[in-house]
Amino acid sequence: MLLHSIIAYQRGTLEKMGIPTTEAYVRFADFIVREIFRGGQLPEPDWVTAPAERAGFGVDQIQPLQLHYARTLDRWAAAFAARHDDAVKIASEEIYQRYMKYLTGCPTSSAADASTSCSSPWLNMVELVLTQFVGF
Repeated sequence: MLLHSIIAYQRGTLEKMGIPTTEAYVRFADFIVREIFRGGQLPEPDWVTAPAERAGFGVDQIQPLQLHYARTLDRWAAAFAARHDDAVKIASEEIYQRYMKYLTGCPTSSAADASTSCSSPWLNMVELVLTQFVGF
């Protein structure tokens, strides 16, 4: 079974991993929490895998979607931009701009950092490969 989840590392976890948190990352993380996933909290990987394991699933693999997700966001942004007028009619210019910021505003650390989507060490779409252990 595959489970896709958007995960985010907390500042303390990033520090333990030796990854610096820049002001740009903090501002974008705050924007994501306030404007995109309102009232929610993006989980760290362990917050997803531990309950799955307690429920009898084995976590066989955690695969960051890396630049694949960044390319997906780029394609969504292009399609969204192409339908700007329709989107504004349905919602508003303010909401259109908010979601364009989400799709195009992910801060990057460097072109060489492909370990996570958008080259961002704290926000990523991951694919978890789970197997269920069934006892007879």
